Amino acid sequence: MADFTVRYTSTDMEGNIKRPKPKSFFNKPSGFKAFLKRAEKIQHPGMELCFTMKATGVYYKMLAFYLSGQVKYVSVLMHHAAKKFNENLKKNLKPVGLMPALWKDQA
Repeated sequence: MADFTVRYTSTDMEGNIKRPKPKSFFNKPSGFKAFLKRAEKIQHPGMELCFTMKATGVYYKMLAFYLSGQVKYVSVLMHHAAKKFNENLKKNLKPVGLMPALWKDQA
């Protein structure tokens, strides 16, 4: 089964941004659990976790279902919208309504 690579970005209410190095996980339940554990580790105190991912083939679906089953906020964007979202994060713009956001990028 293919891996998925995650580019984490978290933003607190003051606009402080954390961007740990990208990391790959197995695209199966054990990888999803490890991914969520790492996401919770970089989460800003008092902030909700939100996950934004690009709709690429079928790879994102199992992770999206896993996260929603864990009562997490999940947004799936089409390729063009995901690209714009990522560009905004790189420019340090605050993505309105998506803070903190964790970007899932497929190779």
